[in-house]
Amino acid sequence: EYETVMGTLPLQMKKAVGDSFPVSNVSWYDAILFANALSKYLGLDTAYSYASVEAGNKIVGLTTDLNISAVRLPTGEEWEFAARAGATGSYYWGTAKATDYAQYNNLTDSYQPVAQKLPNAWNLYDVAGNVAEWTSDTTLRGGNWTSVAKELALGESEKQLPDYASSTTGIRVILISKNTK
Repeated sequence: EYETVMGTLPLQMKKAVGDSFPVSNVSWYDAILFANALSKYLGLDTAYSYASVEAGNKIVGLTTDLNISAVRLPTGEEWEFAARAGATGSYYWGTAKATDYAQYNNLTDSYQPVAQKLPNAWNLYDVAGNVAEWTSDTTLRGGNWTSVAKELALGESEKQLPDYASSTTGIRVILISKNTK
């Protein structure tokens, strides 16, 4: 989907390329530009406005409109609500085996195709592990394939600069549909 909408992919790991893999090596700036491009692709308005895009996709003068129908990055609270899927503990899988739900603690391989682990109660796959997901406040949520178990906890986040990208960073966008009267 990323390649279809953007016309290209960020550099991906050689052993993790194909339509069944999550896009990785995505900066927060890349994620914002993708959300706007996907909104346009779907015939929607865009949630993000900005003065310019500079080298490295650095966005200057960014403003966000949360009150329109558009694709955008979730807020930290929206991400956690969706990831929890009604769970109240530190992990959406409760006391079950973490390896059944998340690709993590793997320093020798890479991320894996999506939906290889069990989903949360709302049928969302890979909310923990695989690639960490940007939220609107430049935090990464969910841990990644190199994380230790405690970094997968739903309340955990990792603050990064918006130009940070690595094989452990990806995106999960949301579609906000506002009813018009």
